[in-house]
Amino acid sequence: MTAHDPLTTFLAAKGALEAAPAPGGARARAWAALCSAAEGVGLEAAYQLYARACQDLQTWPPGTCPTDAAERLSHARLHVLAALARRPPPAADAARYWCDARLPRGRRRVFAVSDLHIDKAGPRHMEWVRAVSPTAFLADVLIVA
Repeated sequence: MTAHDPLTTFLAAKGALEAAPAPGGARARAWAALCSAAEGVGLEAAYQLYARACQDLQTWPPGTCPTDAAERLSHARLHVLAALARRPPPAADAARYWCDARLPRGRRRVFAVSDLHIDKAGPRHMEWVRAVSPTAFLADVLIVA
């Protein structure tokens, strides 16, 4: 990974935030770096982190937060929210989500299934799980959330 890899930058910023646990300028800068790095990973993650950062700064004792830090984080959060609103509808992203499904079987593919509530949805979801072949996808990765 290079120094400009978004994930590497994100992890470095996360480490800086963990190293600056006390309220103050260093922690505010670490929040800003982490949120900014998250934009390279994904807008949803960035928005959530900006919201957490704004919440964190609001809990600090008076005088411990740099005067412009909360304002800058709040403006950046709104900027990311606007970017989320301008994104194409989910249907436009469908091709990206199905890209591994079209790969030849010899290559490793990644499949992700979300909101599979076996314990709550009744027999429908359990039937789907049982229908997944135990041998057809041995070279693939299935992520179930």
